[in-house]
Amino acid sequence: MNTIRSNRRTILGIMLIVFGLLWAASTIWPGAINLMFDGWWTLFIIVPCLCGLFSRNDRTSSAFGLTVGVLLLLEQQEAISWHHFGHLMLAALVVYLGFKLIVRNNPTRSSRQAKTEARQILRDGRNVRTYEVSFGEQHAKLDNETFEGADIECSFGAFRLDLSHAIIRQDVVVSIECSFGGTTIIVPQHCGVKVAAKSAFGGIEDKRSLIPQAPEHTIFINGNVSFAGVEIKNEV
Repeated sequence: MNTIRSNRRTILGIMLIVFGLLWAASTIWPGAINLMFDGWWTLFIIVPCLCGLFSRNDRTSSAFGLTVGVLLLLEQQEAISWHHFGHLMLAALVVYLGFKLIVRNNPTRSSRQAKTEARQILRDGRNVRTYEVSFGEQHAKLDNETFEGADIECSFGAFRLDLSHAIIRQDVVVSIECSFGGTTIIVPQHCGVKVAAKSAFGGIEDKRSLIPQAPEHTIFINGNVSFAGVEIKNEV
């Protein structure tokens, strides 16, 4: 999971550098720069999304997030009104959906997403799959493959893990670290699910249509979810 950690360190480093330079400038020229300007919090949206534009993964989501952050900053600075903000957001959403439809219709990209492979690590005698998603979208599907657990890190992106046809011979653990993104887990109908994850400004939603009364095995989901959402579903 070095890729995601490296991206996070880069984003944090950029934010600290900018903050430090502004702090120094405000010390040299008191009153010229106000670190707590109206809408300063939008930088936590703008900076990560700006970094995402230089990623090799899906840049469409980063561009949309950057647009949202800039529009919020302009509204906080009273450069645009809430009325204009609403219309501009709708326009940006329409453009974003248009690009997503074009990208998803690209067979080359769909094929790449479907063949996402996980690195496997040995833990307590089990082969645990690790998935890393940062500034992009990935799909992983296990067809008649043994599943013994997974570690998922999703940051500023989307991830979908399909276990509907996986071979699960015992109780398994799925650990999730999800921030500013979304994760969907498709579970087999014969398995139960127990959630013990911590969430802050986000959550885990169980959307299964079939919940077994006497499950063969249980999938335990733990970890941390912040400014993100996790959905648990059955096969559609």
